[in-house]
Amino acid sequence: MSNIADMAGLAKFIKAERESISMLETLLGISGEKIKRVVTMLRVMKGYTFDSEWDERRIQKELATNDTLMMEFCELFINGKNMPKYQALIPNFILQDFKIDVDTIGRLSSEEFMRSLIKARMIAGYSSQYSQVYDKLIKNNLGSFALKEGLELTQRVFMNTPIPCYIITDKRKRIIFTYNFQSTTSNNQNKYADNHVAPIYETSRLEDDTLVVNILDGAGWIGRSNAYKKIYHDCDFFLNLQNIGQVEQIIDYFFNNISL
Repeated sequence: MSNIADMAGLAKFIKAERESISMLETLLGISGEKIKRVVTMLRVMKGYTFDSEWDERRIQKELATNDTLMMEFCELFINGKNMPKYQALIPNFILQDFKIDVDTIGRLSSEEFMRSLIKARMIAGYSSQYSQVYDKLIKNNLGSFALKEGLELTQRVFMNTPIPCYIITDKRKRIIFTYNFQSTTSNNQNKYADNHVAPIYETSRLEDDTLVVNILDGAGWIGRSNAYKKIYHDCDFFLNLQNIGQVEQIIDYFFNNISL
């Protein structure tokens, strides 16, 4: 990557390296989502019509076969910060991230700095993948319990929050399942407790045909004890993956009137 400080060198690198877009993201310390948004903007500027964004592999493939789009893309990184057409479309603090200069190339010679960049990217990727696996485990477990009892498993959002919940229902009564995995702590955990879990439970208490089960996993909740305690109390039952099998008993109790 030491020759990417000019338009020709950057274009050559992108064409030759299948993982070039991901490598640029790592070197610059920017997320894949930012790259996707910017490429979408470039496509709109060029009059493209489309139904979805491109991932990193698709971006590399399209750039390698489209010289006009490649020139636009490379121009953004090499001189975009000084160009009015980009300044008018991208906030300056974001535009500064899309900058390849002498300092950027200098990072390549620092093993310690590159290690920190790669580590940060791997941690973000790990957390994202783990969350996807967690979601799948929750869905598969709840789905099997619902199927066994002839009930329906659905997913929807409540209380104007974008976070989905799973629901087991017989069309008359329902059990709402909130679920969350956190490997590290963040302020979003307090928001999750206050703006997602609490309103759902508060509303459910007015409904005789609704139960709320909150599921939490991950070491990140240990460091957020206040949020954890709120979620523990704002439900009818509190579980984690280790004891999710208790959902069967909860279903029998709620739908079949069998005592716990």
